[in-house]
Order: sequence, then structure tokens, then C-alpha cells
Amino acid sequence: TYNNGPVQLTEGKHVDTHVVEYRPPEEVDEFRLERCDLPASEASSMRGVDGVSVLIVCGGDGVIEECGNTPGSVGITHKAAVGSTLLVAADTHLTLRAGPAGMLAFRAMARNA
Repeated sequence: TYNNGPVQLTEGKHVDTHVVEYRPPEEVDEFRLERCDLPASEASSMRGVDGVSVLIVCGGDGVIEECGNTPGSVGITHKAAVGSTLLVAADTHLTLRAGPAGMLAFRAMARNA
């Protein structure tokens, strides 16, 4: 259950240069969020998690590579632009590569995944 009250802003924690993880307050145990904000032509990895996750591209464009359960391996490659949404299987590492305009993507997953 939830209690009505003021909005609580969540401070993010950098998990690498371009990825920030947001965990809601302890009483919200359903999900967490990662933001990947890539400058033009940069790349970043997002580690696999224990459960399914959803990745949504909200800005720019580029390529998203599914890397299976081994970082650095390359599996399926997807062209991505604003509005692209991927349902990502458990334990799937991702590499995001921004195009010339950069890329902004968010990934939501279970809090303890």
C-alpha cells in the first residue's frame, strides 16, 4: 500500500560514466530505474539483471546490442531511435552506442533484479 504525501526526489548513483541508477525509497519495493545518457558517438554497457527489464529510448538515436550473459559478446543488434522500446530477457547485457545526436535511454526493472 502507499501513503499520500509530498513527492520524494531520489538521488541517482553513478554505476559508470554514462549510467545512473535510481532506487526509490525503501517502502517502494517494486522497481528501480537506470538512465543512460550518451554523448554523440559514445558507447556504454548495462549489465544483465536477474529478471526481465524494459528499455525505452527517449532521445537521440543509435544502436543497442544484446550481449547475452557474457559482457563483450555481441548477439542481436537493434537500430534505436526516440520511442524504441525493448523487452530485455534476464541476464542479458546491453551495449548502447549513440549516433551523432547522442542517445538518452531509461531501463526499468524489479528493485532486486
